[in-house]
Order: sequence, then structure tokens, then C-alpha cells
Amino acid sequence: MYTSRALDIFLPPLASIKEEDKPLWGKMTSQHMLEHLVNTMRYSTGGTPTKVIAEERHLPLMRRILFSDRPLPHNLGNPVADGKMPILKYPSIEAAHSELLCGIDEFYQFFEKEPTAMFPHPHFGVLNFGEWERFHYKHFTHHCNQFGVRIPTRTGDMP
Repeated sequence: MYTSRALDIFLPPLASIKEEDKPLWGKMTSQHMLEHLVNTMRYSTGGTPTKVIAEERHLPLMRRILFSDRPLPHNLGNPVADGKMPILKYPSIEAAHSELLCGIDEFYQFFEKEPTAMFPHPHFGVLNFGEWERFHYKHFTHHCNQFGVRIPTRTGDMP
């Protein structure tokens, strides 16, 4: 079992997001955002297959963004949503939050069993465990900021 689970720092902030909370930017509702995070957790373990859509020549720049300390830009757009708001999958924000908690657990459990597994990210190319964990950390931070939720920080938190 992973003793250091960097994504666990997000559990209290994400639990504080309510259905009526409005984003500071973008079109997502709070439930859309949580469901979006569930989906990206599934990409990282191969549970929902995806492919790299970034052009090969752009991947070095995209990887520099991933490994920089810069936050993800606002209104980046979901590469698999075709600009449309998806239909909500879960009956409530509580159900979406529960699925996200399961997704985080499944992420760590999967890579404990398959530490060399690699899966594609649409913008950043094929990623290993550490790269996916870093992406999720930046991505969760981005969406917590989108909904005005503060994340407790400690030196060296970001993988």
C-alpha cells in the first residue's frame, strides 16, 4: 500500500463543495466538475480508454507544462467533451463525490499491483504512475481553485 498518497490532501476540500456552489470561471456545475475528475481518474488506470490527441511535436511543451509549477490555465477545455456539457451520470453530488473517493483509492490500488503500467493522456502523452499522480494533483488544484476551495499546502506536497 502507498504510504504517501499525494491526492489524499484533496479529500476534505472536495468534500466541502456543495451542489449550489458556483464556479469562478467556466461552465461546469460543481457536480459536473466532480464527475469530470472521476472520468480523469479512470483514464489514468485504463478503466476508460482514451488516446493522445496532442500533436507529437507539441508533446515536449505539454510535458514541460505538466512538470512546471505553473497552474493549469483557466478554460482549457475538456479534450474528450467536444465542447458540450455532458449529461450528469450520478444522481447527486454526494454520489459523484463518493465515486471520486473510490476512483482515488482505485488509482493507488491499481498502480500498487501494476507499477510499470502507462496510459495515454489526451494532452500530455503516455504517462506512468508518477506522471499521472502529478497531473491529478495539478488538475484537482485547478478545479478546487475554480470553485474557490482552498487546499491545505505543505512544502513538497506536489509530486
